Amino acid sequence: MPPADAERDRTLRVSGTGAAEAEADRCILQVRLRSTAEVTGDAVTGLSHLVTAVLSALDEEGVPRDAIRTTDVHVGDRGDDPRLPVVERLASCVLRIDVAGLDRAGVVLSRLASVAGDSLVVQGFEMSLSDPEALFGEARRRAVQDAQARAAELAAAAGVTLGDVLSIEEEPTRGERPRRVGAAAGALVLAAPRVPPVPIEGGPLSVTSVVTLVYRIS
Repeated sequence: MPPADAERDRTLRVSGTGAAEAEADRCILQVRLRSTAEVTGDAVTGLSHLVTAVLSALDEEGVPRDAIRTTDVHVGDRGDDPRLPVVERLASCVLRIDVAGLDRAGVVLSRLASVAGDSLVVQGFEMSLSDPEALFGEARRRAVQDAQARAAELAAAAGVTLGDVLSIEEEPTRGERPRRVGAAAGALVLAAPRVPPVPIEGGPLSVTSVVTLVYRIS
């Protein structure tokens, strides 16, 4: 018979994979607002008025202020060729707007186009979830169940008995890459006083969890 220590050190290491998906219910817009003028002060003043108008419109659309964040501010020269004299001064900023509900995202986008006109550029957007942790939790639960089932099958095939679980390890959670529309594909230059809501289609977002269980066997 093998020594008692050898019996105690016999283990079975099994990995399981679990996936879960849910329909996207939020949309994060990245919009750049631009103001140009002959002098820097006028460009910055124009940007200030533009941002104020946009924030007011977002407030009227029910977007809370804590869902809006300024992520970039730029003030500089604008010219067609750096070797030629400056054409005008440019002031711009980027707002990150987290909108609950894909239908509302289309309404908000259209409202911004109505307010900002040609000064608006949509740099991109991504789909997200209101409660991503619930999705991750479901993926982990399924990964553990998968590992348990694999361990039982292997133990039965090898003629051994599963004992206690000695350790549980989880690899970094893998999520579906957010679907983004970049500036080249999704820029809007709209200047109509009234813009109809832009239809935004959602779809499922998925995450995958990989869990490794180590069992004592006898």
